[in-house]
Amino acid sequence: MFIGILQIIIGIALWCLAFSLGTAWIAFCFGSILIGILLLIFAPHLLLLPFAFIAAPANGFLFLGWQNIRNVPEQNQTIDSDAVWDKSSENLSQISALIEEKKYNHKE
Repeated sequence: MFIGILQIIIGIALWCLAFSLGTAWIAFCFGSILIGILLLIFAPHLLLLPFAFIAAPANGFLFLGWQNIRNVPEQNQTIDSDAVWDKSSENLSQISALIEEKKYNHKE
């Protein structure tokens, strides 16, 4: 539970950092008018570059922290190999029967 709360705090701090750096970056770009105009014309996606790089890890920390607080166990599903083999062999027999039927119908 403590780790989840710490991860959420880190996520919120990273979001604050993303907003402040994004605002500073846009202020820099449009403060120097030439750079702002060139970015708008040739590469408008670069205006959100610092925000995008920091927002992804911030979301990761937030979602991971929320999952740790909720104590949702990871879904490690163990699959029985015999069950998979039986199911796949049933599918293979159906597929091969369908193929043979199509071959037979195609020859006529």
